[in-house]
Amino acid sequence: MTKLTASIVAESNEQVIRDIRQAQADGADAIEVRLDYLQSPDFRQLTENCSLPIIWTLRHISEGGKFAGSIDEQFDILIDAIEAGGDYIDIEQRRWEQASARQELIIEKIRAIRSTGRDVKLILSFHDFESTPHYLPQIVKR
Repeated sequence: MTKLTASIVAESNEQVIRDIRQAQADGADAIEVRLDYLQSPDFRQLTENCSLPIIWTLRHISEGGKFAGSIDEQFDILIDAIEAGGDYIDIEQRRWEQASARQELIIEKIRAIRSTGRDVKLILSFHDFESTPHYLPQIVKR
């Protein structure tokens, strides 16, 4: 079954909500909120205005995004987002591997949220803007 995820890239909460409503009306199955574009996100307001699964994404500049902060800052923002609501957090695999000391914190936060009955998940994504890597099977295995 094919699923359509609408990626929302906006600077204000109000614009994100407008885009969410449009994506819902257009038949999207999920919403990806690109936090690296959003200034002063109100996670609760965004989740209250979305009936679809939400993927929180905070792309670092090294991964084609706009976020220039540290791994600790990135993980803290994603934790705040998933604690407020939503269904997934998406972290670049390379950033995840660089943050071995913080991985357990994310995993524990996800476990704690799941214990409340929410089925939240972690997505580890990989981006190569040049080509499909020849070592893709090793990436998937990691």
